[in-house]
Amino acid sequence: MAKKVTKRTTKSKGSVKKKRTSQKRTESISPIFVHGLIWFAIFVFSSLFIYIDTDAYIAKSIRQFFGGLNGITAFVIPAIFGGTLIYLVYFKSLKAFWGKFVLSLLSMFCLSSMIGIFTSYTVESAYHICGESMNGGGVIGEGVADVLTGVVGEIASFIILLILFVTFVCFIT
Repeated sequence: MAKKVTKRTTKSKGSVKKKRTSQKRTESISPIFVHGLIWFAIFVFSSLFIYIDTDAYIAKSIRQFFGGLNGITAFVIPAIFGGTLIYLVYFKSLKAFWGKFVLSLLSMFCLSSMIGIFTSYTVESAYHICGESMNGGGVIGEGVADVLTGVVGEIASFIILLILFVTFVCFIT
């Protein structure tokens, strides 16, 4: 007769499976992030000079810089910086912060480009005119408007920019 071969399983003592407890990973804030946040706060503070219409050299230079780049939409810059900074501090999500920040700037650029379609400034003169009087679309708005109107015309450019603006604002919220 043939012998039956049986396998024996042996359990070693102390081989009890332990449940892994999920621990929250705490992320430490890097010094580069802190330095970046400080410079970002300085930039936010300096952008508040947009609202000050004075003959002080630094305030006037900052106002002309932001106005020359973005025109009348430069008044939205402190709100964008402040809002995204509050979002970062409250939610502590750096990835979501940069997404909201970039979408906010893109929506502002779309708005300045829509304004730039209907102003008659050239890109070369837009920086000085919009910086002095804080109207128009600024260099960014006039540049995008000139390219788009050259390709598809004024009405189609306005519709494209309006759709982009609404899309970016929807993604922000």
